[in-house]
Amino acid sequence: MLHASRNVSLDYLKAFVIVLVVFLHSILAYPSWAFFNVNSFLNSSAPIVDPARCEFIDFIPSLLNGFFMALLFFISGLFVYQSLLTKGPVSFALTRLKRLGIPFAFCLVFVMPIAFYPSFLMSGSTKDFISFWFSWSWTSGPAWFLSLLLLFNCYAVIVYRLKLFPSFSSAIFIVSNPLVFFLVLVFASGFVYFPLMYFYGPFQWSSFGPLLIGQTSRLLFYLVYFSAGLIVGRVGLSSTFLLDSRVFLRRSFVWLIASAILGFIYFDSLKIVPINLTVPWSPPALWWINALIFCFYSAILLMSSFLLSFIFFSRRVDLLDHLSANSFGIYILHYPFVVWAQFFLLPFHLPGCLKLLIVFSFAFFFSWWASFLIRLSPRARYLLGG
Repeated sequence: MLHASRNVSLDYLKAFVIVLVVFLHSILAYPSWAFFNVNSFLNSSAPIVDPARCEFIDFIPSLLNGFFMALLFFISGLFVYQSLLTKGPVSFALTRLKRLGIPFAFCLVFVMPIAFYPSFLMSGSTKDFISFWFSWSWTSGPAWFLSLLLLFNCYAVIVYRLKLFPSFSSAIFIVSNPLVFFLVLVFASGFVYFPLMYFYGPFQWSSFGPLLIGQTSRLLFYLVYFSAGLIVGRVGLSSTFLLDSRVFLRRSFVWLIASAILGFIYFDSLKIVPINLTVPWSPPALWWINALIFCFYSAILLMSSFLLSFIFFSRRVDLLDHLSANSFGIYILHYPFVVWAQFFLLPFHLPGCLKLLIVFSFAFFFSWWASFLIRLSPRARYLLGG
C-alpha cells in the first residue's frame, strides 16, 4: 500500500465506482419500469427506452444508486483539507474551478448534446444535429456530479476560511474507530435525509435551467458524505481506520456479513417505495422505514467498499493504474457511447439482458480509449480535468 497522498486502494476504488456508473447508465434502457415520454423526451426515465426488457435488473439501479454516489462524494472530500492547507483557499478554489469547471463546461456544451440527440430523434423530430445543438434542448446529464462537487468544494473553502472544522480531538475520536464513524455517518445523513425524502421522494431531481443539480432528497445527504471525507482528511488518512486499518481488517468478517444482511433488507424495503416515475410523489405509510434502511445501507456499503479495496487492491497493477488514470475521463465521456449503443440496438430482436451487456462493454471500452487519446494531448487533457 502506498503512502497516504497516493493510496492504491483509494485510486482503484474510485475507478471501480466509475465503472459502476457506466454500468448503471447502460442498464437504464431495459428495466420493466422504464418509460419514454414522446412529448417531452427529457422527462423520460432514460434517454433511450428499449421494448426489450429485462425484469431481472429492475432493482439494480436502486441498489447501485443507494451507495455509490455517496461513496464517490466521500472519496472526493478526502484530500480537500490537505489541499487547502497546502495551496491556500484562493489557489485551491482556482485549481478546483479548472479541474471541475472546464470538464463540466465541455460536458454541457459538447458531450451532452451528442448524448441526447438520439433521444431527441426518438421523440419524432427530424431536426439535424446542428439545429438541435443551437436549440439547447438537453440537460447536463451525468455532469451534475461535477457541478455539485464544485459547489461542495466552494462550501469547503468557506468552512476553512471561517474555521468551522471540528476540533482535532473530536474529529480523531470519530474517524479512528470504524464503528463510531459508521454510527455518526448514519445519524448525520439520516438527520438531513428524512425531511427531504418526505417532501420530495427519492425520484425528483432539482435543476436550474439545463443544469441538473442532483436528486433533491439526497443533496444534503451527499453533502454529509463529502463533509465526512473532509473530516477524515482533516485528521489525516494515516490516523484513521482507512489507512491504519488493523482493527477494521480484524473484524472484516463482521462488516461484510452485516453489509450482506443490510443489502437484503434494503432490497426488500424497496417494495415500500415502488419505482413509478409517472405520478407525483406521495409518501406511503412506511416510507420512513425505507429511508432509515437507506441511510444504514449507504453507510455500511461505504465501509465494506473500503474494506474490500484494502483486501483486493493492496498492490499496483499496470492495467488498473491505466484504468484509474482514465477513470475521470471515462465518467465525462461515457454517456454518448451508452446512449448511441442503446439507440443502434433498438431494431435488433435480442434479449434485454444481452443488449445491456453489449452496451456496457461498448461504452466502457470506447470511453476508456477516448479518454486515453484525449489525455495524450497536454492541452486537450484539461477537458478531462488535467
